[in-house]
Amino acid sequence: MSVNYYTPEHFTGHQVVSISFKNIKAGIWKIILKTEFKSDGRYDIWLQPNNTLPEGTMFLEPDPEITLTIPSTARKVITVAYSRSDKNILVSESGRGFNSNNLINPDIVSEGINIKTTGVSNSITTLSGSSAATAIVAGACALLLQWGVIDGNDITMYSIKIRSYFIYGARRDALYKYPNKELGYGNLDLLGVFNVLSKSYRNYHVKISHDNYEEFYINNLFIRIPCGGKEYKNNNIEESLNIFRDINYSHYIVQYQGDIEYEISKKSGYYVTLINDKFAIVSMPLSSKLFVGDKDLKSIVYIKSPERYTLQQMSPIESAQIRPLQLESPLNLTGKDVIVAMLDTGIDYLNEEFMDYHGNTRIECIWDQNILSQSNGINNEVTFGQVYSKEKIQEAITAFRNGQSPYDIVPTIDEIGHGTSMAGIIGASGKNPELKGVASDCSLISIKLIEDYEYKNKYNIKTPIFNITAIFSALEFLYRYALKNNKPMVIYFPLGTNSGNHKGNGILEEYIESISANSGIVIVTGTGNEREKRRHASGVIDKEGGMSLIDLEISPEQKHLWVEIWAGAPNIFSIDILSPSGENTGIIEAAINSTDFHTFIFEETSIIVKTYLPEENTGDELICINFYNLQPGIWKLRIIGNMILDGKFNVWIPQEGISLGDTHLSPSDPYGTLMNPSSSDYIVAVAAYNQNNNNVLAYSGMAFVDNYKNIIDVAAGGVNTLAVAPNNKTSIVNGTSVAAAIVSGVCAMLFEWGIINKNDPYIYSQSIKTYLSRGTNKRIGDIYPNPQWGYGMINVLKMFENMT
Repeated sequence: MSVNYYTPEHFTGHQVVSISFKNIKAGIWKIILKTEFKSDGRYDIWLQPNNTLPEGTMFLEPDPEITLTIPSTARKVITVAYSRSDKNILVSESGRGFNSNNLINPDIVSEGINIKTTGVSNSITTLSGSSAATAIVAGACALLLQWGVIDGNDITMYSIKIRSYFIYGARRDALYKYPNKELGYGNLDLLGVFNVLSKSYRNYHVKISHDNYEEFYINNLFIRIPCGGKEYKNNNIEESLNIFRDINYSHYIVQYQGDIEYEISKKSGYYVTLINDKFAIVSMPLSSKLFVGDKDLKSIVYIKSPERYTLQQMSPIESAQIRPLQLESPLNLTGKDVIVAMLDTGIDYLNEEFMDYHGNTRIECIWDQNILSQSNGINNEVTFGQVYSKEKIQEAITAFRNGQSPYDIVPTIDEIGHGTSMAGIIGASGKNPELKGVASDCSLISIKLIEDYEYKNKYNIKTPIFNITAIFSALEFLYRYALKNNKPMVIYFPLGTNSGNHKGNGILEEYIESISANSGIVIVTGTGNEREKRRHASGVIDKEGGMSLIDLEISPEQKHLWVEIWAGAPNIFSIDILSPSGENTGIIEAAINSTDFHTFIFEETSIIVKTYLPEENTGDELICINFYNLQPGIWKLRIIGNMILDGKFNVWIPQEGISLGDTHLSPSDPYGTLMNPSSSDYIVAVAAYNQNNNNVLAYSGMAFVDNYKNIIDVAAGGVNTLAVAPNNKTSIVNGTSVAAAIVSGVCAMLFEWGIINKNDPYIYSQSIKTYLSRGTNKRIGDIYPNPQWGYGMINVLKMFENMT
């Protein structure tokens, strides 16, 4: 017999014990488990598949509820259970349970006993089992793909949308509560699917665009909507090089299949920036429109609605027990030979805290996305902005020491200072001992993200704001850099958005998952500072036709706002919007790929309501409301249930800086206030606490009360941190971005210990999350993990003690 321990297993972060018996004797064997470190104490044990075991080999007390086989546990696989058609009951052998994200599987049930099919030599035979049921569902998928892609009704027919359509149309027995581990969301009913589609599928006429407004003629109704911003001519630089700074252009992340560069080249005024062989950025004039199904852009199969991210900014290093590790521990971990990359506002590369004790820069490179391409950078790896190599940065530092201008060589400046401060918390060398960072010997990469100038100008936004397009490009650059240079990399991500369903399955979260599937790469972010801002609401509608009312209170300075209402399939909701004067839109029925328009006469406020049923990437229903020329007062959102399963819905408005003044929702819900992408299962999500009194901070974002395990990992100090500032100054910083910076430094230590020192040379992000969760302090009386703290307050000494 051999026993192998994986603590943690690389890809999952779980502890795995593999027992292999040789020449095993018949009889009853007992497995005794003992725990040395307990969280919730749960464990699962599986034997190899039944068809490879001799009859009678089994557990004496089996658990039939968790018997799904791989790959039915994958996130976007449609999982099928099988039943008897004559009795409409589930077969006992059919697998059931949940997947890796604690979401109930199977998705759907289909007949699977004595299914007639073709046999050899033109015979007819019968088959039974999950493979037969799955074949039926596969055929149903083909019909939906024909209806959607071939017939042109919905060419964005992703697997997650097909799954949602099956769930919407499923046949459910009134005797059961759905979803459940046996029947999922119900029995396959293809007629029910097309009944749902036939009721809700509709198209609208093309709009007519003018300079300052757009006109729509819909069902003989005339509507005029202001464009929301004035165009300005920019004649300072060449248009093709400055497209990302041009306020007359909008930018979209698209997924493509085919020669998108050739197609875009035929569209006047359009530009494409390839990110990789799957994603690209399409830039186009504000007066132009981009949509899937454009006969001139057949390669585009998905368009991501713009998401805007803001900084998470509001001695914690001492509270994390890091300084003793740096100075006294025989491990002597300082992040040496590990890269920490930062997506932020830039870095003051002249500050000596980012140099070694020989005066040489520790910055590997700087990508300033705002600077035009020049000959003195290394610009072949990016399609916009300018990358400055370590050699160029050192040349600029030398020029500065000689009394010359360093900015003639490397002209990037951190005007805001956030990036410089966070870089100091992560990796200041400690020339000023009070400023010494967590990983004081790590190498650094700074990406100065380009702001969304078009959006800032259009809606008069004062805070730094970044489009998802800039973030996607930055992550792809770092991913390629890490692979090319074969160095472990921590990516510090101090940004967040309230946009999305907060389930970790948005397009950016999935991209982060794909990056994190590589050994030696981990991404760290904060949970955001939205908990007490009242920008999230939730509710439950218990029956079809039921209604829930959410107040949206608008401050005078708020002239534009978006609202997102999310509901998990198969729930379907409609919306009715009431203005402060009492005028309402009437019920806007949920419909696939629909857009509705309304102008309120007294307020002169216009709205666009877009319904995604389902939203392409998540499979959930999304109702997105955009308000233009918004007037102050209390607006009311009446949410009406059309199809109800659990009846749950969530509402978000934008985060601080986009939501202005005291604009908020009522009643609000503090749970579910963590900002995306911290909801990803593959990102290290960090909450902030007050290290002076060990209380969670009122602003630190929280996970959902009913789905919080493995969402928030740990908490770190986030109050009044002394940090490096530009021009050799210091500053006091607060917020979850501070907490995430501390944990980023800790991750650099873990990579040094594991990969550089070869104690665990194949560390993945899930392993990092496991190590962090084992090194925490817990308050007496609290239950862990929880939606506020995750697994507790980070304690690095304890983490390494638990490894030995």
